[in-house]
Amino acid sequence: MGMKKLVAVVGSFVFLFNGCGNAQVQPKIDTKEQKIESPSVRKTDYDSFLRDLGRMYRVYYSPKNIIPFQSKPITNDTGTGGLPVDVSKMVVTAISKVGKPVSYIPYDPNYLINELNTGGEISRVMPKYVISGAITEYDKGVMQKSSGGGVDFFVPFSGSGADGSASKENSTTASRIVMDFFLIDYATQSMVSGVQSTKTITIYEQSESQDMGFHIFGSGFGIDGTVSKKQGVHAALRLLVELSVAEILAKEAGLPYWKLSKDLKPDQATIDKVYDDIDALGDDIKIILLKDYLTKYGFKIDDVEDPTLDPQTVSFYEVLKKDLHLGDLESNSIATQDLVTIHFNVPFKRGAKKYNNSMAKAIPTPKIDTNIKPVTDPLKSLLNNIDKLSSITSSVYVSSIVDANEMIKTPFCEKLESQIKNHIQNSSPLKLSPHPIAIKTKTRAFKKRKKTNPDAKQDIVEIVGYVDESAQKIEVELHVLNKDSQRVRIIKERFDKEDSNTNRLSKTELLQKMRSIARSESEMKTDEIFFMTDKGDTHQVYIEGEKIEFALGVRQEAYAYIFDIDSHLQINTLFDSTVDTATKTLTPEELYVIPSPDADYEIIASPPFGVELIKLVVSTKPLVLPNIIEQTRSFQKTAKTQGVHVEEFIDSLRKQAAQKGAVLYEKTIIVETRER
Repeated sequence: MGMKKLVAVVGSFVFLFNGCGNAQVQPKIDTKEQKIESPSVRKTDYDSFLRDLGRMYRVYYSPKNIIPFQSKPITNDTGTGGLPVDVSKMVVTAISKVGKPVSYIPYDPNYLINELNTGGEISRVMPKYVISGAITEYDKGVMQKSSGGGVDFFVPFSGSGADGSASKENSTTASRIVMDFFLIDYATQSMVSGVQSTKTITIYEQSESQDMGFHIFGSGFGIDGTVSKKQGVHAALRLLVELSVAEILAKEAGLPYWKLSKDLKPDQATIDKVYDDIDALGDDIKIILLKDYLTKYGFKIDDVEDPTLDPQTVSFYEVLKKDLHLGDLESNSIATQDLVTIHFNVPFKRGAKKYNNSMAKAIPTPKIDTNIKPVTDPLKSLLNNIDKLSSITSSVYVSSIVDANEMIKTPFCEKLESQIKNHIQNSSPLKLSPHPIAIKTKTRAFKKRKKTNPDAKQDIVEIVGYVDESAQKIEVELHVLNKDSQRVRIIKERFDKEDSNTNRLSKTELLQKMRSIARSESEMKTDEIFFMTDKGDTHQVYIEGEKIEFALGVRQEAYAYIFDIDSHLQINTLFDSTVDTATKTLTPEELYVIPSPDADYEIIASPPFGVELIKLVVSTKPLVLPNIIEQTRSFQKTAKTQGVHVEEFIDSLRKQAAQKGAVLYEKTIIVETRER
């Protein structure tokens, strides 16, 4: 057989194989595909979902009421390759797509510190919540499926011949990625109970490959064509991040985010959270909340702040009662479940039914005793809601109630705190605990060096209070924390303004100066350190002669320094791990009590009395504490250390850490000492 005949035979076989098995030759490259495409807008499947969530936010919350979020690094904790190390930028993009009132606060301590050191004036907005999480699972090839076939052949000619083969193979490989997100309350550094997200995405890689190869006289040539369809890992992660962020934001705000996608089901955890928050409110606050909801439906209310169930409100409620199948109103009160139903049915879509005042005219209004004012004693209502805590605990520790803006005690804060404690001691089914939640349980990951017997009062809860006196009425918000420092309930009430604000201005001005020295406004709060007094981590008061102790923990080996800035704006060193501990460094995951039981000193509340700031500085490398000089702002050399002005003290430590390449963590606690 001649060479021409061989080519004819081979060509016939290729034709037959293509006809039977759909074999492919190496595809030709289209010259159009060689051109560089113009930049295009990258869109994802959840772009519209996030935009719709932003619109829902703006219906439920005014765009002027900015809700600032921040995120910790969202890292790959699986320890496997093939995934990005950090997807935090995807979180930022997702939050930005939502728009107002949600706002993202960048976390860049080096930039802030450098700007402050060069004289920049930055008015920082502190976040309300911090998003944290990680890629927790990455399972490659959890499912593999393949099919195919092949054929080998031999073509004889001139006493010899040529062999060849042809095959086809289809394969599908599935990989799974899991991400966990949760929310941290920035002010308390505690997890927000019930607000978390665990999402899984499966990536499928499909391929079809055909290859045909020949071997002639020991030299070969081949044709290899592969058709593949692969969903990109990065694109899949972005979808996972966007849906998780949307869920976290919506859960915190109590929004029915599942209505934005036909693929989602109602989230019972969010429904329960909204129910518990509303159920904890007093009857008068519930009526004000009802009026606020009615305005979101489109009704015009004459006085939203009036806690009276007036005829106008009743008539509007009857309109919703018919559409939403609500229950009957009682005298000056509304059932919690009805408010929850109204909450989750607020119209947010552009084509949703529009309500107006004229709708109420066609519906007969039932006779309800609307002339009797509800009991408007907010203290009684607040105490009643505290008594309801007996369903979850037997003991309560009342931590400091402080001004929400300045974090200081005002006369009203002190009066209210005293009233709550007296009520629990004398009239409540609860017991007043003299000590806060055991530090061992509050720190979760941190533990004491010595084993101790379990705390007998494991069911104790803690109440932390915040007061906003800037509004027309004083707004009180009590956070109820469980033994893991998670917020389980919020109790809100409004009080009339009090005339007495004695010493508040002077205390605030002094505190601002002290904060300036401590540089507390620019410190980066993090859960890499744990620091609190033996009474708590808000504004705590110690009476003359009381012993003050601190609890301190770190998540990596580090050096710790604690300073006291007193009412005379002087800085004193309370603790230096390089001097006050045998190991000089603090060991990760251990809880240190300062002063330690075997220390040769104690910290006692003594004159001069007043507000003081306790500043913690933790460095991954040892720092040299400079001497403080009062007469000049310039640096001067001493035998061992440099000298700095008191206002430059913290800046000098930050600069020193930056020069050494150390990571610096800081936290400030307010403590007040008083004469007995």
